[in-house]
Amino acid sequence: MPSHSLRIRPLRVLFALFSAALLLSAARAEAPKETYEEAKKNFDEKILWEPLRTRADALNRLAATKDERAVEVLRRQYFKPHATWPIQEKYLNAGCLENFLAGRLGALDINDWVEATGKFPDYWLEFNAYRVHAAQITGERLMPVARNKAGKALQRSAVVQALAIQGLAEAAVLIPELLDFRIQLYDSFEEDIMIAGCASALAYLSDVFAKERTDEIIVAAEAVINLLGDKRLNGKQRMLVVRHLAAFFKIDRSWMTPHPWLMLLHGQMAPDDREGNTSARPTFMGVEIRGKRPVFVLDLSDSMMIPLSEDEKNQIRKPVVTGDPKSKKKKDARKDPLDDLPWDKITNRFEAARECLKVCLKGLTKDMYFAVIKFGDKAEPMASTPRMQPVMPGTVEACIRELDSIKPGAPNKDRKHGTLMGQTNLHAGVVRAFRIMETGLITTEDEHINKECFETGTDSIIVLTDGAPTRDDYWAMGPEIDVPAQPASTHTYKDPETGESKTSYTPEREAYKTRPSVLGPFTQLDPYYRRDLMRMNLFRRCDIACIGVGEADAKWLNESAKIGHGRVRFIGAPKK
Repeated sequence: MPSHSLRIRPLRVLFALFSAALLLSAARAEAPKETYEEAKKNFDEKILWEPLRTRADALNRLAATKDERAVEVLRRQYFKPHATWPIQEKYLNAGCLENFLAGRLGALDINDWVEATGKFPDYWLEFNAYRVHAAQITGERLMPVARNKAGKALQRSAVVQALAIQGLAEAAVLIPELLDFRIQLYDSFEEDIMIAGCASALAYLSDVFAKERTDEIIVAAEAVINLLGDKRLNGKQRMLVVRHLAAFFKIDRSWMTPHPWLMLLHGQMAPDDREGNTSARPTFMGVEIRGKRPVFVLDLSDSMMIPLSEDEKNQIRKPVVTGDPKSKKKKDARKDPLDDLPWDKITNRFEAARECLKVCLKGLTKDMYFAVIKFGDKAEPMASTPRMQPVMPGTVEACIRELDSIKPGAPNKDRKHGTLMGQTNLHAGVVRAFRIMETGLITTEDEHINKECFETGTDSIIVLTDGAPTRDDYWAMGPEIDVPAQPASTHTYKDPETGESKTSYTPEREAYKTRPSVLGPFTQLDPYYRRDLMRMNLFRRCDIACIGVGEADAKWLNESAKIGHGRVRFIGAPKK
């Protein structure tokens, strides 16, 4: 044994030296960090362009320099955004503050920016400002903001979440204080926000708790757990608390009473599910619906017409068993409704999604509401669910009839399996899921703080898609450019939907002028889509579950589920 170790050690040393050399060469090969002056020159030119993506990139590049001077430029631009999409530009601008989390800028202070919003505060901006303060200075400076009894619940929720995301002890101190204060609130909307903010903050402290079980976090967890003993808590609030407790403890449980959670908190063996009053919930393709008001966001892009393999069919049919191993025998013995589907007639991804959704809708209970959003080039609610619909035989049957009425288009040279709704506009589908409520879709862009959406909108979003987004609602024409003369040529490109390599022939052409089409920012996961999803769910705290079919992009779905403390299931081989 000793001689064997001596033989291995030189190899380890050589490997370490080789790895270090590779890292050193890679570091030397990296492009130098852009200076503030370079980013500012780019900003001055591109911020005048119409495409939102171009302006977003200019804002983000400026913020990425982490130069203190960039804050003042961002602030000025915030109050004079481009006229085409001013609200979205403001949200993208506020999200740029995330760049300032790392490092210390000393004198950086953005209170004047926040206060300048006046009578119409931007709570997404405030949240990002609080994160910067918490990361760079100290969380203690934010405590008076959260403790201000005259302050809005949205502001106080933003503070406690900002502190918790940074893993600061002040968040744990605030949670029981804010939950105690909620009793004095007479506005149900503000009470909802206070509960959601505190439950979310506790979930963000999960990693801190795993490393060190401090008294402050234990007291905070007890305060959130004891909410389940409050008879005034409605079903939606109760489900929200349970979901975030599961995220905090990093377990797949949904106990509805305090006792099991308290046992777990204090290191005792948790009981089985029966003691926690849990019950079976409807599922969609093996993903449990963890809410009373689900919205299904269904990908109907052309690639959903791609045939399913037998292995993928079997993955869909295979029961997904979660929870206590003791319950597996009982769950396995229960007949799975997917077994009754006509699998010999289900040939492609769309048909599988449609049939599984029909089964799920039939399993919804009468105390629930639901809606279905379909997306391709654009996104819209299905005609049978123009608003959040109560679960009744008539509403469910109408939705099923509409699903059955969807007829794919004929195959063509680019879509050999047929067509549906074009490309993949995932962002639009998720936005409409957040905007739909019992009276229909809101027409404003404040879905993250809209009172009616909060009270009668969704509490759980289930996304099914088979690919990464290829478009959003914000594409626009760039400025006119000169295109030089070009000889005839053939080039290879990838189909944005299927990923297949194709060739295109371009004939000889003379020089001309054109305005190129520019995609919107939300076809890019990081930072734009991730930040906007975080904004939409900052106060709503909806459960976000994702189902990926075929070559669905794992990074997109994992990041989405992470923001919603939800689950991800893949059918097939996801794109890494």
